[in-house]
Amino acid sequence: MKWCTLLSTTLNKFGHDTHIISAKYVTPYRTKVKSGLNDAVVIREAAQRPAARINPIQSPEQQAVLSVDRMREHWVHKRTASMNRAIAALAAKNVRIIWSLLQNQTEYENYAD
Repeated sequence: MKWCTLLSTTLNKFGHDTHIISAKYVTPYRTKVKSGLNDAVVIREAAQRPAARINPIQSPEQQAVLSVDRMREHWVHKRTASMNRAIAALAAKNVRIIWSLLQNQTEYENYAD
């Protein structure tokens, strides 16, 4: 469970009304050097705007589904990268074979067999 979600659900149990605002929507309101007090002022100002983009608080089930999706996306990315490396290695080998054929003007002899 994300820290911000855990904190907001805990505070909601005590009767507080909490919202989650992404940092990328808060940073445009920063005018001073980043510090704890300045961050609190900026977050308050960003939250009071009528067009404030507030993220919904996710249930643990939603977070589990999203984490599985993120893991799957990571695996697909890794698999694609591995396939691309293999293709590049084979292409480099073919380039060396073709280069040797053109240089020597002979037929290719496979010494791997």
